[in-house]
Amino acid sequence: MIRLNPVIRAWAAYQGLWGWFNWPAYISNVFLRPGLTLVLFALIGKFALAAPASQAYMISVAVYSIPVILLGSVGSSMVSDLRNGTLSLILSTRANRISLYFERLLFHLPNALLTFVAALVFAWLFFNLELSAVNWPALLLVVLAAILSSAALSLLVATLLLVLPQGWNGMTAALWGTIFALSGVIIPTAALPVPFRVISEGLPITHIMPAARLAFAGAPFGDVAAHLSSEFLVALGYAVFGCWLFLYVLNHLRRTGGLDASHA
Repeated sequence: MIRLNPVIRAWAAYQGLWGWFNWPAYISNVFLRPGLTLVLFALIGKFALAAPASQAYMISVAVYSIPVILLGSVGSSMVSDLRNGTLSLILSTRANRISLYFERLLFHLPNALLTFVAALVFAWLFFNLELSAVNWPALLLVVLAAILSSAALSLLVATLLLVLPQGWNGMTAALWGTIFALSGVIIPTAALPVPFRVISEGLPITHIMPAARLAFAGAPFGDVAAHLSSEFLVALGYAVFGCWLFLYVLNHLRRTGGLDASHA
């Protein structure tokens, strides 16, 4: 039996199943959408509030662009895998199931970094985002933590979509809105009612928001470390639970015939 290298499998899934893998869709989703979203909130901060608010919003929206691109792209790839009937073919091989679960992220992760960079470039070019004080090593770790937690949640949600493929648009939009409202992108988490504050603790980028602002202000790594630790724990929780859920869902779909593309 032929065994494909995991990187080759990951590239095949990325190229063949991601609906945005064409130049117009790629440029608009990876570069233009985060940039234009940042422009909107930078203008709100500048003209409705004050310059410091505009700076804070630009940082927040740049970080927020990470889960937006990952939730949309990873989820759509998984649904396409099921609807096209390719998932059942892959699962008929001897490929390690845990490897199959995580490897589909491989080529989506650079896009998350690119969306963040694109948003920062828009902020610097058009709104004079202050970069002179940035603690770049700390900021790099902040972005890494945001990508890992968002990616782990994206895989978990993509697994749920194997059972509810028709719910992709609604579930993705609901998560985008929840993360935007409760993760401190605009509204400080301390101002949220207690139940929502509890929910926010388990969302990706909640712990990254204060860390990102500290890194941009030039704070030493020690001030950022506690936030990073919390974010990495969130990522680990999503990864472990998502992996277990993936194995469980696969067994369920085998028993019920749900891997047949006609059921998607």
